[in-house]
Amino acid sequence: MRFMIKGHKWEIVTTAEDFYLPKAVCGYTDFNNRKLFILNNLHKFLYLQTLLHELIHAIGFEYNIPLLYGKKCNEKLVDKTALVIASFIFASLVSFSDDFALLLKFIKVMFKKYLFVEDTFVIFTYTSIIHSIIKKGAVYYDKRNTSNNKQSE
Repeated sequence: MRFMIKGHKWEIVTTAEDFYLPKAVCGYTDFNNRKLFILNNLHKFLYLQTLLHELIHAIGFEYNIPLLYGKKCNEKLVDKTALVIASFIFASLVSFSDDFALLLKFIKVMFKKYLFVEDTFVIFTYTSIIHSIIKKGAVYYDKRNTSNNKQSE
């Protein structure tokens, strides 16, 4: 899936190849090539959390918010924020796919509370990408095992 941040094209690359990723991680943000790499064999919730985590890094990079990417990044803060947002979205997936305003309001509160980001455009961009991902059903991507995942829900 492709998306835009500040006029730059980004791509989500789901891969079974963990050699693209540093050890013991489920995702990685390639800032030079503007790609988010995410393992495709993750549980649905972990996939969503990882995607949201890497997306926070991408937003931080494009809007030059050092707290969210690079050497000054606070990984614990990014991880906690992604976890809280993923938990809320995962529990309320149906309502968020139909209610952009509700999702925007929630993301605004989370970004302010956990990431100390209040820039409306940053929050709107992040929310728009997440909403698009939810609408397309991309949070449920599992190339290897879609039939088994449906049975285990």
